[in-house]
Order: sequence, then structure tokens, then C-alpha cells
Amino acid sequence: MTILSVLLGNGDGTFQTQIKYSTGKTPISITSADFNGDQKLDLVVANSDNNSISVLLGNGNGTFQNQISYPTGKYPTCLISGDFNNDHKIDLATSNYGDKTLSILFGNGNGMFQNQTIQKMGSRAWSIISADFNNDSNLDFAVTNSHENTVSILFGNGNGTFQKQITSSTGSFPRFLTSGDFNNDNKLDLAVSNTGDNTLSVLLGTNNGDFRTEHTYSGYQN
Repeated sequence: MTILSVLLGNGDGTFQTQIKYSTGKTPISITSADFNGDQKLDLVVANSDNNSISVLLGNGNGTFQNQISYPTGKYPTCLISGDFNNDHKIDLATSNYGDKTLSILFGNGNGMFQNQTIQKMGSRAWSIISADFNNDSNLDFAVTNSHENTVSILFGNGNGTFQKQITSSTGSFPRFLTSGDFNNDNKLDLAVSNTGDNTLSVLLGTNNGDFRTEHTYSGYQN
């Protein structure tokens, strides 16, 4: 059985014995939010070998309902949530390593999701984050392309559609990324971990969605 483990906290730094919930095969990424508007946290898991996500609605007492599954692209590796179409309902997005796509599943606000919308990518998408990179109040995507040594930026139009990707170079085999204002200029930047050459790439943002040439920091070398 493929499971998700929930360990409830005791409030003193210790945790109770795990509670197990069934998911799809090979759960690889997880996110939490209130997807049905009942002020109780829910869980969503990306199942890489099932090409699906599992939604487990919370009961508000630390327990969760049985999973509801939705198809994604092939081999989803990373899962995020956000309001990607500005309808005040939380949506989901996965990066799909197996078929060079992103899947966007728009939320109905009741814990249910619409069929996936596919966004084509140029390489094998590994990790995905969302933020407003061009300061237009619409959420955008940043995605690592592991076989292309790049990160892609897809600007959101505010209605759930996204523009064609713009790529910036990284180190070798980029996997995970994060965003933040790393140089205190009030513009979002990116940092990417590169497993192929043990480096960290920092790409400074220009506030219009472009990113300057990377700064590379070396890590451990064998």
C-alpha cells in the first residue's frame, strides 16, 4: 500500500504516532491549503508513478477523508497551489518530468478541481514555484528544466493562461528553486540548486520578469 503519513504535534516539539492514508503510487510532493473553503486544512499529493494527484480533504480534527484522484501529465515531480486565474479559488499546478509539460487544475472552491490544462515546456520540468515576477499582480511560474540546464519563466495573464516560456541559463541539471529578494532592491530573484555540478545559481530579477546573468556558487566537490 502506498501511504501518506500525518504526525500530529503535541505542542512541545514531539509528535504522535503516524496516521496513515492511502494515496496513488509513489507520492513525491505534497502541499496544504483550504481547498473547499471550510477553514480546515486539506492535503494534496502528487503521485509520480500514477500520473495523478490525490486530494484529501481535512475534517478539522487532524483526520482526513479518503483521497479523490485527478490525472496529470506523465511523472509529476513537484506540486504547488495558488490562485492562478484570479477567481479567489485555490488552484493546483504540477511540473511533469515525463512528458515536458505543466498541468494546471483550476479549483471550483468546493474541494473539487477541473480537468487539467496542459502547458507545453521545452525540456524535462523538475521543480516549479509561483510568484509575481513582473509586478503585474498576476501569478507567474518558474520551472527548472533539468536536461536543458535552464530555468523557464511563464508570465501569467491573470485568467489562468500563461505566455510562452522565457529561459535563463543555470548550472548543470538544475532541480529545486526558490524566490526572494536576495539583494534588497525590492525585485524578486531566483536561486537554483544544480545537482550536476554541485553549484547554486542566483539570478537577479529586474522587476519586468527578466533575470540577469547568473551568479554561481560552488558546493561540495568529490
